Amino acid sequence: MDSATPATRLKELGLADGGTVEAVRGFRATQTDIVEMNLNVPLEELGGTEVPRNSALAVLQLVRGERIR
Repeated sequence: MDSATPATRLKELGLADGGTVEAVRGFRATQTDIVEMNLNVPLEELGGTEVPRNSALAVLQLVRGERIR
């Protein structure tokens, strides 16, 4: 997911300085971020095979807790 639009809005609204705007612009959300942060993303943007959100989050918690690799 591209962060250029949020970065531009932060700048337009005067909510972030140039360095912060560039940091936001350089960030790219991953599917893991989308699941962990419960972001709403249109299904057509995710593409490919999907698993239920609860299952994906459970696996991510196991990996982050180093219970599985």
